[in-house]
Amino acid sequence: CQAFKARLEEALAGISEPARSGRPSSLPPVLRSKRGEEMVLIPAGPFAMGLARRAVHLDAYYLDRTPVTNQEFKVFLDTTGYRPSDADAARFLGHWRGGQIPRGQEQHPVTYVSWLDARAYATWAGNRLPSEAEWEKAARGGDGRKYPWGRSEPGPSRANYGKREGGTTAVGAYPEGVSPFGIQDMAGNVWEWCEDFDDPGFYADGPAHNPRNARRTERALLVMRGGSWMFGPRSLRTFSRTSFEAHYRFAGGGFRCARTPG
Repeated sequence: CQAFKARLEEALAGISEPARSGRPSSLPPVLRSKRGEEMVLIPAGPFAMGLARRAVHLDAYYLDRTPVTNQEFKVFLDTTGYRPSDADAARFLGHWRGGQIPRGQEQHPVTYVSWLDARAYATWAGNRLPSEAEWEKAARGGDGRKYPWGRSEPGPSRANYGKREGGTTAVGAYPEGVSPFGIQDMAGNVWEWCEDFDDPGFYADGPAHNPRNARRTERALLVMRGGSWMFGPRSLRTFSRTSFEAHYRFAGGGFRCARTPG
């Protein structure tokens, strides 16, 4: 452990200067919208990414404290009239009936939304989808933890997974599963769309500064992170990942937004 620590500190030493020369630390720690939604500041600096825990530096950014809810997404629909027109549009908001949120699920994460739907919402809100690296840092913190809450194995007080609840639960319902930065629901409930195209090689050995894979791969799959109510405990690990086509919609898929300061 001591040898590993020494090697890690040596590796991080070479990228510590950009963290000091980045945006000032006077950025507000939380941004609040007029409707009360919160975005949390993730400060500039390095973190250990992936199973190999390679050192990656990210500039400061904001991330939604919780996934986008049914209620928040309905405001978007009512304001913009957005409706998808792709071949799988019939599955759009498949859990709603007659365009209405199921009773009691206003604060549940919106599901049956594709990567394209998520990007449309983020653009309307003045935000964007997080890169895969941004998502992982917010979940993992600076100490390379296995789960957002640490190394302790998952349990029913920390996350919604393994079909225990038979569906989604309200966002923020598992405060014991909060990440080091105060971000909630980063393990279980819903898989969350990231901006990146899926390329395992890029993830394992991409740029060491602000990696973001915008290059369309042969199969054109987009990354999702975080596990869901439908999947088992292995999906809750901070480095677990999956991917789907941009138009794919399902009961265990949602998203949250990011924002670049400035």
